[in-house]
Formats: sequence, structure tokens, C-alpha cells
Amino acid sequence: MRGTITRLSRLEAKRGPKPDARFYVFGLDEDDAAERYAAEIRAGTIHRGDPCTTPIWRSAGPLPASRWATADELTDDELADAIHPLARMSGREPLPRDADSAALTAEMTALRQEIGPEGMLMPWK
Repeated sequence: MRGTITRLSRLEAKRGPKPDARFYVFGLDEDDAAERYAAEIRAGTIHRGDPCTTPIWRSAGPLPASRWATADELTDDELADAIHPLARMSGREPLPRDADSAALTAEMTALRQEIGPEGMLMPWK
């Protein structure tokens, strides 16, 4: 029985998202993002408590599909929209829409320094 449990655990680990991945649910506005998030929960794609980000899509392109991804796997537009609210919460000026990959990477690095271990903005910043 113990061998079966071990094998099952390994299989589940392979099927699941990468350890540093988040589920991204892009919406056209806050209400749309909340509705899409609720639909993903109802569908069983994600569960309450899973790491999830619901950015507002500001690009002219089509709305990206909801999915598990790491920051490195997002397009520049997706990453810009994902970090936009973090920049505002930390008191930083959000990057312009036409920021290049190098600027987005630098912004992510700066924001990571201001975010605590639990993914919350540090109160003393």
C-alpha cells in the first residue's frame, strides 16, 4: 500500500503546475476577471487557495487564455499587465505599454525585492 501511495504522489507531482507557477486569469475589467476566476473554480481547473493572479488585460490583442505559468512563460504584454497592479500597490509608477523585455525584467526584480516571503508587499516599504 505504501508503494502505491508513493507512486500516486509522484504522478500527481508530474501532472501539477511547476512549483513557482501561478494561475493567470486575464479579464477585460475587474468584474470580468472575477467572473472568469469563479468559472475556473466551478470547472475544477483551480481551487480556492491556489496561487492565482487576475490581471486586467489592457492590450489591443485578444484576451489570453487562462493558464498555469511562471513569469518567464508570459508574453511581454501579459507580464506588463500582471505586474501593473503590483507596481501601483508598491507606490511605483507602472511601466508604459511599450516597455521592452529588459525593462519588464528590471521591474519584476525591483518588485520581488519589495514583496515579502508570503507574496505580500512589505509594510515598511
